[in-house]
Amino acid sequence: MVLENKLREANRQLVQAFNQNEKLVNALYEAREQITALKEEVDKLCAPPSTYGVYLAANEDSTVTILSQGRKVKVNLHPSIKVDALKPGQE
Repeated sequence: MVLENKLREANRQLVQAFNQNEKLVNALYEAREQITALKEEVDKLCAPPSTYGVYLAANEDSTVTILSQGRKVKVNLHPSIKVDALKPGQE
């Protein structure tokens, strides 16, 4: 009889521990999702502003000259952009 009572008590404690563990797992999962969302928001807020330029001309050294923020700037093109596809005055 005493052993049966101890077994029932141990089973009850085991069920409580299992339920508590399940709650903690869910809380950790939700916290992870919130942290990920907040990190993405912080990354967006910390990103430098995008600067746009107006294409002026191609240079012999495979660079191009653009007008950006009132200044002429010599820059490299992204590999996916072909110089032939650009027209002077294009943003």
